[in-house]
Amino acid sequence: MARKRILSLLFLSLSWVTIFLVLSGCRDDNPAGAVENGVITWEKAKNPLGGTVFSLAISNNGGNIFSGTRDGAFRSSTNGTSWTETTLSGVAVFSFSIDPGGKILAGTSEGVFRSSDAGESWDKLSINSDSESPFDATLFHPQDVFLAASRNGRLFLSTNDGETWSPSLTEQIETLAMTSLGDILAGGAGGIYRSADIGKTWMRTLSFSGSINTLVCGNDGRSYAGCSINDIGNQTVVFRSEDDGFTWLGVAGASTLPVSGVGSLLIDGNDNVIAGTFSLDNEETTGGGIYRSLDGGENWLQIGLSDTDVQTLITLPDRRIFAGSSEGTFLSLNNGESWQQMNDGLDVPWKRVRVNSIYTKSDDEILVGTMTHGLLRSQDNGDTWRQIALSNVFDVLSFATSANGDIFAGSAGDIYRSVDSGESWVRVMRSFNNQALAIDREGRVFAGNIFSVLRSVDEGRTWSTVLQLNDQATVLQIGEQGEVFVATRGQGILSSFDHGDTWRRTNIGLTDSVVQALRIDASNNLWAGTRSGFFLSEDSGQTWAAMGLASVSISSIVVDIERNIFVASPNGIFYSVNLGQTWMEANTGLPDAEVLTIEIDASGGLLAGTIEGIYQTLNPINHLN
Repeated sequence: MARKRILSLLFLSLSWVTIFLVLSGCRDDNPAGAVENGVITWEKAKNPLGGTVFSLAISNNGGNIFSGTRDGAFRSSTNGTSWTETTLSGVAVFSFSIDPGGKILAGTSEGVFRSSDAGESWDKLSINSDSESPFDATLFHPQDVFLAASRNGRLFLSTNDGETWSPSLTEQIETLAMTSLGDILAGGAGGIYRSADIGKTWMRTLSFSGSINTLVCGNDGRSYAGCSINDIGNQTVVFRSEDDGFTWLGVAGASTLPVSGVGSLLIDGNDNVIAGTFSLDNEETTGGGIYRSLDGGENWLQIGLSDTDVQTLITLPDRRIFAGSSEGTFLSLNNGESWQQMNDGLDVPWKRVRVNSIYTKSDDEILVGTMTHGLLRSQDNGDTWRQIALSNVFDVLSFATSANGDIFAGSAGDIYRSVDSGESWVRVMRSFNNQALAIDREGRVFAGNIFSVLRSVDEGRTWSTVLQLNDQATVLQIGEQGEVFVATRGQGILSSFDHGDTWRRTNIGLTDSVVQALRIDASNNLWAGTRSGFFLSEDSGQTWAAMGLASVSISSIVVDIERNIFVASPNGIFYSVNLGQTWMEANTGLPDAEVLTIEIDASGGLLAGTIEGIYQTLNPINHLN
């Protein structure tokens, strides 16, 4: 979206007083790091390392390892020590299959792709009417047959390198494997299916109400299947077959695994089974990690990556093990006893990340809530980033922190709580579209969603509704005396002076009832941003005065310790050094992309969350006025 660069469209021409304010930023006595020549300059943050890895594969000659991520396919020719993005980008890659000749088949969120040159280039394959749908699983059979499972509930096979495809099985298939006999196993909704004629006909060998996430077959006729606890009534997360998949039994010992489900399975060089697991972020499970069983799944020991969702496991000829997870790729050189991150070059391009919310701490730690990439964190004030948690959570919208350091995160579907700076999370409330969170000095947690404001007095364990709304709560703020203010998308601003027991509207002078931003400054004044302008209340929200930007839709507000004001909008960032009397733009270095949120970091600089990732100012923002 083009910037509104001509400030006279917003206000009258800048006065000489305003010009002096702008130019004063280049005084000789201005300290190092201050804004130069009155211009606030931005740069894009470095891409986050890691990201969610759904699939891993190794070429037949062992020269290349392929990693399928939420953002495309990456390749390593250095045994995983560094990665480069292939031309298959901008799509989620759920599976790989590689034939002896080196052809690679990739099942993605936008169909099936094929590469004949080690991933240098990719061709999209036409698979009947399912070409544009997601494909969760692919498999190459030695008799020159490719199989691909569509999320539309159809399995297809090709006998001519993927040029044409024919229907094979009409079921929702999520994983494919080949037995020691050369037969094919397909797992998915409803159980496990087996084909002895390369996918021409099938029979169901395991039937239950859930879905199989992963299959692995050994050389001795033993096979394993992993599923989710919730799918099958808390019975087990692993099934085992002793006869190449003809019959199956639930592994009783797997029911003791403190996880939600098994996302990947591997039989190591000692014929032990290794399970990559995940958590559904609730209070019944501790959350993910890698486990190993020495006795066919009867007993399990965690061997690494606790509180990490592990999506895929592969072993190399020299018995190295790679794990693809919610935090990127890990390598074990000692059969899973220890793990090291291998994420150099495996990054999440910011251009594909929509940033909804930012939470900053005083110790250089920053959390970013995104639309499709869960939580991203920097522990060096934005110099480097990595994806840490909630990778499968859609739209992380808001943050709040308690006096004891607990962090609450609101998403499009639930509210989560972390007691370890965001490393792990538990779901504390199922609630829709939680854009607003705030915590008062006594530890009361307030959450605003699409129809109500909720309150918890026991750290999120239980909740009660304290305010019914007819529309979305957008922001919550807590005043110095414990006042609670909630901005809404249609009812203006409501306030409570008894910790949420009673509420009243406080909209006198507020000419726009769609309030998208709200902030309390150090003087306990309220600043409100609407679809059409900026407003100030100096009496706890009783009355409001318009403060300009009447043609700007404001999405976020920050006020620094010197009471300089910064606002984010679809048209960029504006700031005022005189309490809103005049406004200037601060868009040098920002893209023509909507700015959704803005915060001040630990060094006194600014962070801007856009629909194309995070931007930060080159220097601290001080002595503007």
